[in-house]
This record gives sequence, C-alpha cells and structure tokens, in this order.
Amino acid sequence: LTSPHNLAVSLRNKSKREAQYPNDYYQSGNKFCQHTIDWTCKDMYDDHLKSKAHVKNKEKHHVSLSMPLQTTITSASASADSRRGFIQDFVAVCAESDIPLGKLRKLRPFLVKHCKQGGAVLGNESSLRQTHLPGKNENGKKMNLGK
Repeated sequence: LTSPHNLAVSLRNKSKREAQYPNDYYQSGNKFCQHTIDWTCKDMYDDHLKSKAHVKNKEKHHVSLSMPLQTTITSASASADSRRGFIQDFVAVCAESDIPLGKLRKLRPFLVKHCKQGGAVLGNESSLRQTHLPGKNENGKKMNLGK
C-alpha cells in the first residue's frame, strides 16, 4: 500500500517528468511515449529515449508530420494517372497483338510480380474493353483505325 506521503512525492515526480519530457509524455493513462513505464524513475525515461525503437518511431512521426497533405494528394493523383496510363497501354498492346482480353487472367501473376503497376490490370474483360480499348472516341464509339 502507498502512504499519503509517498503518493504526494510520486505525484510531484510525475509533474516533474511531464515538464522534463513535454513531447513524449501523454496524459492518458500515465503513459510515456505511448508506453506504460514507471514514471517515478528518471533512469527508465532516459533509457527508453535512447532506445532504437523510440528513435525510429520518433523519426517516422516527424516525417509523417512534415509531409503536407497536398503532397500526398498530388502523389496519389499522379499514381492513379500512371496506373490508368499503364492499363491503357497494356490493353492497346493486347489489342494490336490479337491477344484476347480474357487471357489477362493468366498473365496477372506475371504482371504483379514483374511490373510496378502490374496489379492495376485486375478488371474483368468487359470493363477493360469498354473503358480502355484504343480506337474509341469520348462517346465510346469505335473510330476507324485505318485498317
């Protein structure tokens, strides 16, 4: 059991630790750096702050905070455009080579393994034909390819 005197001392130590480590102390549940440790012993704080796990997590947290949301949206948009371009080019090559789009199921494991955007060609045959087959105008009507 804890005596009232020991409790008062430990509460003073707790507030001291909060002041010493403002970036790492969380109010919720007496946690320090998302870990429950004995906050009465300063050595435990210092040992944890020097640990590889703490340093790695703190760097990861700073990187995620430094990347603005707009950059993330822009990179996601660029990735979607790249994926769309890959699918269109791949479907065009299949059409020019007389490879039926139904055979893409057999090529999928190869594409996923060896192509960065290979997993993007996952649609079924009819959706690939309707949305990505070359030789269509904006209305989806077939254009004369000069063949």
